[in-house]
Amino acid sequence: MLRAKAVLALSGLPPSTPIQRLDSARNEVWLAGDVVVRIATAMQSARLSHEARVLSALPPEVPHPRVIRTGRADFGEWSVMERIPGTTLSRMWPDLHDWQRRHAVHRLGSALKRLHQIDASVLRPSFQMVESLECPHQLPVPRLARCIERARALPFVDAGLMAAVEQMASSATEVLGDEPTTLVHGDFHLENVLAFEGGVRGLIDFEFARPGWPEIDLEVLLRFCETPELHASADYAGRIDRNDFRPVVSWLSESYPELFAHPRVIERVNLCSLSYDLRDLLLFPPDRPAADLAPFHPVNRLQRLVDGRGLLQLVHW
Repeated sequence: MLRAKAVLALSGLPPSTPIQRLDSARNEVWLAGDVVVRIATAMQSARLSHEARVLSALPPEVPHPRVIRTGRADFGEWSVMERIPGTTLSRMWPDLHDWQRRHAVHRLGSALKRLHQIDASVLRPSFQMVESLECPHQLPVPRLARCIERARALPFVDAGLMAAVEQMASSATEVLGDEPTTLVHGDFHLENVLAFEGGVRGLIDFEFARPGWPEIDLEVLLRFCETPELHASADYAGRIDRNDFRPVVSWLSESYPELFAHPRVIERVNLCSLSYDLRDLLLFPPDRPAADLAPFHPVNRLQRLVDGRGLLQLVHW
């Protein structure tokens, strides 16, 4: 709270403004009147200033909050942005009718399509430095190869699994092609969509926006829809039914068919998943055999992936 009050003062806003803490996986997030205060206490982080540069380049067709000010203090990087009325679409989802859900996904598809039309070639975020594991999807291919090399040395990682991983990755250069200049959100799921009365009001959390393959955003959304309860905060996780999210990808294909048009789209999504799960494996290495680990541990996710149970292979679209 003291950090949030300090940010208000640094921004020229009254420190006496009532504030309310919000759940967030990576940053401290506070509501303060008409603004949102975000603080990244990891001193090496530069994601909030990067996000501000991304937001300043977005057109109106991609609804988003306006950044008021960013800065850095002795407790970390911070940003202040306008508050968009509403709540996250995932929290609202159990109370919506199917027609409202479909309409919201159509709106999201239109916004995502416009986002993917933006040239991001000038973006050089710090989280794409060579040895960094900060970015969730470890692409392009040289980053993926380095992750495979490091994962091979981990204890309790089966040699047969790593052989299958290497076999899947061997086609990555051919399947993915050259690194695109397309702007991707990087964390595109329903917890990062603000809605009001069932209508989409804004996309948030552009911290990992960067040049990349559009299938990265599709993969993140698929991952969310497969296990939405893992992304929900405790106060509403009990109301989440994953069956309610099954039509999302089909609805997205109605409003953004180009996202599914590549002839090797399944392989591309699988490689995105591979880059994500390998990164998680390095961050959370197994300390026991795979059979004794939770089903959603990255080593077990990798096994399902190489067994032909990738995210886009499990849904109808």
